Amino acid sequence: MRVNFDDIEIIEKLRGGIVSAYREIFDRYYSGLCHFAHKYLGDKDDAEDVVQETFMVLWDKREEFQSLPTVKSFLYTVTKNKCINLLSVSSNRKRILEGDYLFSQQFFEENVVEEEMYRALYKSIEKLPEQSQKIVRLNLKGMKNQEIADQLGISLNTVKTLKKSAYKAIRSDMLIWFLAIVMNQVVS
Repeated sequence: MRVNFDDIEIIEKLRGGIVSAYREIFDRYYSGLCHFAHKYLGDKDDAEDVVQETFMVLWDKREEFQSLPTVKSFLYTVTKNKCINLLSVSSNRKRILEGDYLFSQQFFEENVVEEEMYRALYKSIEKLPEQSQKIVRLNLKGMKNQEIADQLGISLNTVKTLKKSAYKAIRSDMLIWFLAIVMNQVVS
């Protein structure tokens, strides 16, 4: 059984060494961090290794965190640094020393935002009714409305109606996410 904590509770429990809180953070960020690391390393296995090491560091430093945003920032920063360290001992060391865009702050920030956007999108999809989730996921895979209707055994009109309301809900969620990002940048 999966336990969901609110952001304050998850930090308190993490600091107290409660494994289920650690698992909640792992579940929230693992796949996005793997994708993020893959952009640096170009290798899925290396990316997963780096992210697993990052989560070990998180566990070791769990008592130091005061908020979930600091945990998230920590995870992305440690992952980036571990990727750069791994590349610095490889044949790509010259690229790092030459200041390649891959290792710039701009690349880092763009990719953190991209991963967070995907995470927000999929979180929004998970809030939809089950049938709407299926329709949106199939649509994101490139399927046409008629193909979706055929696969799910529902009418074309049902697909169109559910898809329209689903995307309306997703746009609303994504607008809220975007405004939160913008407001956070204005305040910072």
